Formats: sequence, structure tokens, C-alpha cells
Amino acid sequence: MPRFYFDTFNGSLWVGDPEGIECPDVEAAMELAKVAMSDMAHDELPGGEGLTIMVRIRDQADRTVAEAELDMRSQYVRRRSGS
Repeated sequence: MPRFYFDTFNGSLWVGDPEGIECPDVEAAMELAKVAMSDMAHDELPGGEGLTIMVRIRDQADRTVAEAELDMRSQYVRRRSGS
């Protein structure tokens, strides 16, 4: 089974993946990247600010085979009195 490497960006820092994970194909690797980005967003998103999370997937030959990006914003909306 091929091994894929998931380099991550948490909005301020790229972290390379030296170990990788075995996946049947690049599509399965992309599904893992989506789950990872969801988990990262939950852990990293500060209230009232934005965050861009990225995952770069490399194959065993160190070629980038896929990329995923998640851009999130959160904010509170002030209501007018009487609304």
C-alpha cells in the first residue's frame, strides 16, 4: 500500500510529516486530509478571528499529489436593541 505524507499549515506555521500514513490511493489520502483539517479548525480557530488551514499531500517520491485548504472566519453579530 502506498505511503502518503501530510504537511500541515495551521495559519502561521508549516509542519512537515516525516512518517506518513499508508492509504490505498490519493483519494483516500484526501479524505484523511479533510478530517485532519476539521480537527485542526476545531482546535485552532480563535473566537472572532479568521484562520486558514492547509494540508499538502506528498507521495513516496516526495511529489505533491494533492492540496486542501480551509478558510474559516467566526464573528459575533451584535443585535440592535428592540430586535
